[in-house]
Amino acid sequence: MSIMKSKKGFTLIEIVIVLAIAALILAAVLIAVSGAQKSRRDTARKNDIAKILSYVEQSASNNSGNYPGQTGGAALASFNANYLTNSSMKEPQTSGNYSLVTAAPPATFSGNGQVQISATNCAGAALGARVVSLRYRLESGDLACVDNH
Repeated sequence: MSIMKSKKGFTLIEIVIVLAIAALILAAVLIAVSGAQKSRRDTARKNDIAKILSYVEQSASNNSGNYPGQTGGAALASFNANYLTNSSMKEPQTSGNYSLVTAAPPATFSGNGQVQISATNCAGAALGARVVSLRYRLESGDLACVDNH
């Protein structure tokens, strides 16, 4: 009669399978967390654009109704220095200051903190002299846009 020893522990195949399953679960969690972080930052950017638009309105009322950029680069630089640099708002990914720039093709935006002030509304139609819109590229690749009317 032979005595069989009982085998304790896991085989190499069992360990590899468990590690593979754990790696798949970890990858799925990381993808979900990354997407949630991008969405959170994009929401913060959209809220910041609405605040910046209120600063643009305030600046216009302090400057004879002229929006930043309408009277030249000095007014735009002054707006950035007086309203945005000293603001508690920071671009969520870089923690840098936002800056307002004059109209440029939306494709030039890279999500680096530049907010475009434009004389066309969010749908692309021309606006009147007392109306502006602000645009910002989001991490999703879309443009966030808000009009002041």
